[in-house]
Amino acid sequence: MRAWIVIAVVAWAARAHAECDDAKAAIKAGDLTVAARLVGDCDTSDPIHVSLAKTLDAKGYSQVTIVTKPEGIAVTLDARPDLELKGGDEVWLPAGTYTFGANGMGSTVTVKKRAHAVVLLEVPGAAPEPHAGTIDFGDEGGGEVVNGPPPKIVHPSLIKDRYQKGLDANAHVDNAAACDEEIEDCHHATRPLIGFAVGGGVTGGDASYEVAAVTRIATIIQLEAAWLHRGTRYDAIAIPVLVRSPSWHQLAGAIGAQGELRFDNGTQAGVSAIAQLDARWANGFFVDLRAQVAPSWTVGARVGLLF
Repeated sequence: MRAWIVIAVVAWAARAHAECDDAKAAIKAGDLTVAARLVGDCDTSDPIHVSLAKTLDAKGYSQVTIVTKPEGIAVTLDARPDLELKGGDEVWLPAGTYTFGANGMGSTVTVKKRAHAVVLLEVPGAAPEPHAGTIDFGDEGGGEVVNGPPPKIVHPSLIKDRYQKGLDANAHVDNAAACDEEIEDCHHATRPLIGFAVGGGVTGGDASYEVAAVTRIATIIQLEAAWLHRGTRYDAIAIPVLVRSPSWHQLAGAIGAQGELRFDNGTQAGVSAIAQLDARWANGFFVDLRAQVAPSWTVGARVGLLF
């Protein structure tokens, strides 16, 4: 008997581990709906709970509760025929209009961003048969009569407990940092990031270096104010402006231009093109590789920190 119990426990643990791996694979594939259905099999200490909650919120997904009468009957979803749903399930979906069906009945619901929705499907013949009866309130009467609008009802949080706890525990993590680390194509940072960068390289065969103040806005716009020393060629004050690509495993590319005020036998103004590849971690530390064109090629690397 004990052997059968051990076998059952091992089999259950293996199944849970496999579904947790499937949830992580679904996140990488961009299928957050499936990931949200499978993440419950991951250990509560797994960081996937926090990262998935942030991703769902960042992309505007909403929780839809499926209510059926009778409870537990099979339900179909027009946009996701691959899902096996039933009454009582909860499914996370992006904003849009969806039709749920059960036994030939259909119900259409419009899901808004970050707003809980409920879909109700009543299958004919499932309701209890009516019967005659009386209600006696006795000395208690019929209750208090209220004139005017009904009282305001305070609803509990629509985010599942495990997601809410993860968000509360990580409230100090900057949203933009989470975007760069966990979320592909996430450009909704709540505030600009400000920091600095220092680095060096080669300009037309001469050693060069630079120091810059850096800010990133919504993770896609990068502005800088920099002092450049281009070897024996010139020094300059520069204002680079770059547009960054969506992050992929902490990596992002960027292209842009910078205006320069050069000090070389007088003062001259100029513009040059920039291409950049950078990697950034959740603690704000970043490394970038940069190439600059005109008036002469400059290639180099920088390290920096964003707050």
